[in-house]
Amino acid sequence: MRDEQVLDRQLRDPEFRRLFQEEKLILDVTEQVSQALEERQLSRADLSRLLGKTRGYVTQVLSGSTNLTLRTVADVMTALGFEMGVSREPLKGIHSHPVEWKPSQGCIAFDAEIIVPPLPIQQADHPAQEIAA
Repeated sequence: MRDEQVLDRQLRDPEFRRLFQEEKLILDVTEQVSQALEERQLSRADLSRLLGKTRGYVTQVLSGSTNLTLRTVADVMTALGFEMGVSREPLKGIHSHPVEWKPSQGCIAFDAEIIVPPLPIQQADHPAQEIAA
């Protein structure tokens, strides 16, 4: 079985999908911070001085071992002279039927959308039409 098939099968499990998306987002953010450091030709020690934090803290942020809040990410990127935005995309490899899960916030996920509180979703012939609606 190919890796993509294995991943697709695992992503059908709502809990696995949730954890996978968490780890993917952490990796994406830490990669953006690392790229910003490289572009600015700054070291972790430089970043710690800019933030007024310890080098250990910066190492935790870059390794993904600390719980990154949006405020922390904004502080780090601002210190490096960058702005960082957030976007959303439909999950890949996921079937079009709604899947419920109950993360700690009590949200309900409908494919790529997290809706709080749950709102009716318009039915469409094509998944892209649902997103645009």
